[in-house]
Amino acid sequence: MNGGELALPLQISRGGRHQAIAELELTPAEAESLHAALCYALGGQPLPLDAPECRQPVRYPGGRQRY
Repeated sequence: MNGGELALPLQISRGGRHQAIAELELTPAEAESLHAALCYALGGQPLPLDAPECRQPVRYPGGRQRY
């Protein structure tokens, strides 16, 4: 984190072929928004064994399940 921003390495590829690596700089609010959008987009995908806690299903009273 530099000056309140997060810097993430971003690998850019096209057609499965590596094109470049760039640094994606996000404010904490932008990082939270990206995190939420990715979790939502991946919601219907099967979970890998090493999935982070935020991708694990949450069971609510009454038996309903939500991601």
